[in-house]
Amino acid sequence: MKKEDIIIIRITSAAILLAALALILLFGAQSGLFYHYIEMINNNEYSNMAGSAYNAAFFSGVHTIYTFLFDLTLYTTIIGAMGLLLKLKGVSSIALCGAISSVVTGIYIIFVYILENNVLLHKAASYIYLHEAGNYIEGDRILHIKVVIVGIVLIIIGVLAILIIKSSNVKKMYSYNSSYKHTGLIAMLPVFYGCIFMEIVKMLLLEYVTSFKEQSGQVYNILTQHYFEGMPLFHIKLIWIVLVSAIVIVLVNRFVRKFQIDKTIIGIFFALAYIVQIVFIIINPPRLFGYLSFDEHICDMVDSSNVVYMIMYALDVVLVSILTAVCLKDDYSHKKILITIIIHFVISILAIIGLHFISFSAIFAGCAVADLIALISFFYTANIRTGNH
Repeated sequence: MKKEDIIIIRITSAAILLAALALILLFGAQSGLFYHYIEMINNNEYSNMAGSAYNAAFFSGVHTIYTFLFDLTLYTTIIGAMGLLLKLKGVSSIALCGAISSVVTGIYIIFVYILENNVLLHKAASYIYLHEAGNYIEGDRILHIKVVIVGIVLIIIGVLAILIIKSSNVKKMYSYNSSYKHTGLIAMLPVFYGCIFMEIVKMLLLEYVTSFKEQSGQVYNILTQHYFEGMPLFHIKLIWIVLVSAIVIVLVNRFVRKFQIDKTIIGIFFALAYIVQIVFIIINPPRLFGYLSFDEHICDMVDSSNVVYMIMYALDVVLVSILTAVCLKDDYSHKKILITIIIHFVISILAIIGLHFISFSAIFAGCAVADLIALISFFYTANIRTGNH
């Protein structure tokens, strides 16, 4: 057998293993692997000991960390598998990250099972989520053994994928070689930024600033729970937006020769669906007074804030989609991407911390402005770059 044939077999095998890891995550581990236990605790399906608030706090912390590991692993395994098969530039870093993150995720799952009743971890989680150390007493184990099996399988297949990717020397092959050394690493930025900042940090900051005023806290809860209730699009995690965008972009890059930034309007298609729902809410707003609150002032605050909040969310979706597009472009400046993200981060933080003194809706308007500035920056710098050629 020729050396070229052996390399092709190895690359195909690595792609198959990464695809298998993605399927295990989707159907074996799932993003709600630990959140399921939180729901059961809240529904009083366990004894007083196992179903205590301290146990719920522990699994909340475990779930938060696992959510990011799940998002990163799912994204890198799927895009890594597609990239290996379709010869995506810089895919070696993505594929290797997918295999490594699978191993890390598997180890994390097993550690959680082993340390489920660790007193120190429970006290730390209780302090973070309940603002008290608590007097945790070891209770009954509630994690199923299947989580250990899933973790072991992820580790075994992940290690095998690492060995095959390393031995195939994908990084040195011309077909996969990128003009930018860190293209594969920068392509994972939408997961880090979209999932950590826009879904976790932003939410925590909003909850923090609204906690200063009781009415603001009530309005925020109504916006994030009542308005979004029964609206499937607003319940979609940003990782799915990033993942679908990436899959479409990889396919277009593979089958369309010229792929300019002004053609990567994938976010617009997502936004249209959200805009339809926003218009529907404006025309037919849900009943508030007498249903969720008898405080007319809170109802007025909700009415003045909900449209701005939803516009911000729609722009968030557009931003992560376009960010995914530019990060997967081999000829786009990584420096410009990072500068734009830093600007977006700073404006968003200032908007959340500073504008809550003005009005509640001003916070969301400020975050929406940050999204618009970032989007304009991406399109402007792309056109300047194209014009220079």
